[in-house]
Amino acid sequence: MEKLLIKLRENTISRQELERLEKIFEEQEASIDAAFKEEIETIERRIAQKQKVRRLATFSWVKNPARTLSIAASLLLIGAFGFYFLRNESTIAEKWTGHVEMDSVFNAGRVPKKVRLPDGSVAFLGPSSYIRFPSKFTSKTREVRSKGVVYYEVAHDSLSPFVVSLQNSRITVLGTVFTVDNSDQTNEHIELLKGSVKVDYRNKANQELYRILKPGEKLSYSAQNAEMVQTLINPAVQIDWNSGVITFDKATIHEIAQTLGNWYDIQIRIPAEFSSQERIVHRIDTRQMSVDEIIEGINLIVKYKIEKEREGQFTVLQ
Repeated sequence: MEKLLIKLRENTISRQELERLEKIFEEQEASIDAAFKEEIETIERRIAQKQKVRRLATFSWVKNPARTLSIAASLLLIGAFGFYFLRNESTIAEKWTGHVEMDSVFNAGRVPKKVRLPDGSVAFLGPSSYIRFPSKFTSKTREVRSKGVVYYEVAHDSLSPFVVSLQNSRITVLGTVFTVDNSDQTNEHIELLKGSVKVDYRNKANQELYRILKPGEKLSYSAQNAEMVQTLINPAVQIDWNSGVITFDKATIHEIAQTLGNWYDIQIRIPAEFSSQERIVHRIDTRQMSVDEIIEGINLIVKYKIEKEREGQFTVLQ
């Protein structure tokens, strides 16, 4: 691992080597967290005793493999620079040239949260979703990282592609409108509404491949078989992220449950024996209605019933 960290410091590390290093940190996250936290605190104390060093950043320990990776590389730089924490973790090929401010936004609510990025692009974060980006885009690409369900409206810039880095893939665009859903660890879904995007990924043989998406198309990646499946966007569910209006057009209960689950961070359980094929046409304004009001409205127009068990937990009854 030490050789890989040195390569990272010198910016000579390959993509495969970096992926191997990230995997090491993911597998040993707990023990590495504790070890590096103790090491950093020790070094701080020693430097504080010998030099009058003004700390350039407040260190906040977060259990995050990418953050841990940054700290590990910083430890190798201490001898030359003294102690400071490099917080730039925005790109795989980023050079370790100095302090870069990073902004992080987490949506703890149950309605989408609008985030304006430094280049004028806009991201709407679904419930329990997260985005991390530099306070100013200074490199040749505008790169961000996100987790959960995020809708992007990207400002056009032909000289600086907009890049979204996910766990299993990498999305590159110039200016477009698309949605990313990587809520769980094993699957990623990308839906393109306008423009064009390129999605890079690796297959089971570890070959670097890519797909090009056109408006109205969707890509689904499964980590289990390392494959991308390209389909058309489901027309039964239409979401206007700006207005918060969701339109169901002949949608099944499974489509409704998935959509409301992502939007409101709730769980709608559908028993295995549930057999209804009923489809509904319905329009809901999520900014004017609570989830309980939405469920009550659906119950008025369907033959089945969605029953509330407890806060955030519902069950479909035949």
